[in-house]
Amino acid sequence: MDIVFKSKKLEELCNSSKKLQKIYGVSVARKATVSMNILRKANCLEDVPATPPCRRHKLSGSFREQWAVDMGSKERIIFIPVSDKKEIVLKEITAIKILEIGNVYH
Repeated sequence: MDIVFKSKKLEELCNSSKKLQKIYGVSVARKATVSMNILRKANCLEDVPATPPCRRHKLSGSFREQWAVDMGSKERIIFIPVSDKKEIVLKEITAIKILEIGNVYH
């Protein structure tokens, strides 16, 4: 899947095991790397598992347009599908924009 980032700083963090380890520790950094690799290798959002360890899921409430994958017990990668369509069809989503990572429970 194509991945874009909200900021250059976020992109550098997501692409650096060393930076992830410094902020989140070894265990969460490994899980974050696994989750990022799953996102990168997926052809579409449907290919990202809805079961652990990654656990793709749609957020609710005022964040209903956002999605997340887990990178630890309390940490997530938050993203939105990149699409010009109003209705989200998982197998048609081939690009995402990562908005934030970390302990971000909305």
